[in-house]
Amino acid sequence: MIFLASLIAPSILALARLTDTRRNDRYKIFLFYSIPTLSLWFVSYNFTPKAQFILFLFHFIWTPLIFQDMERMLVKVFTLYTATGVSILTVILFSNNGLVLLLGAVILSICFCLLHLIYRRIRGVAPFGLGDYPVILGLSATLDINLFGPWIFLASILGLTQAFVQKKSITSKIPMIPLLFMSWQFVVGFSDFIRLI
Repeated sequence: MIFLASLIAPSILALARLTDTRRNDRYKIFLFYSIPTLSLWFVSYNFTPKAQFILFLFHFIWTPLIFQDMERMLVKVFTLYTATGVSILTVILFSNNGLVLLLGAVILSICFCLLHLIYRRIRGVAPFGLGDYPVILGLSATLDINLFGPWIFLASILGLTQAFVQKKSITSKIPMIPLLFMSWQFVVGFSDFIRLI
């Protein structure tokens, strides 16, 4: 039952959100977001009800941020911090080793902050928007530490692919929240997520 609800609710949210955008962008956003979402739902059919509930909850709270970032490259701070807080609280309450996962997420976030400071000192521009850090903290809290590399690598490849398709330069801004979430979907779908929850 939870599996069916996880199929229907984010799709309804996505379709409702797509009606607000320009006609040409609707199909791009829908295709860009639906492929990893449907893949995750397909492989999560054998997950435990608790894991399916967590996946449903994450899709429900992160989908509005994904569309905000894809449409405007800007997210509402309250929504961002609410989604991050709910993600962290969910991991602490429902995970078998939530504090260990949270510690790994904090360490990864600190590494990204250090990278941000070093890059900004050398190049004079910020490599990430400030909204990307709560996303990194909230989503990485669900991943085992050995999955951080594939998650970030896949997000980077998706970002480079998006920049190439849209004919943007390397220094152009691209929305990272959808890329981080989509790579999280793939990593969760094809990893030991079931073991962690």
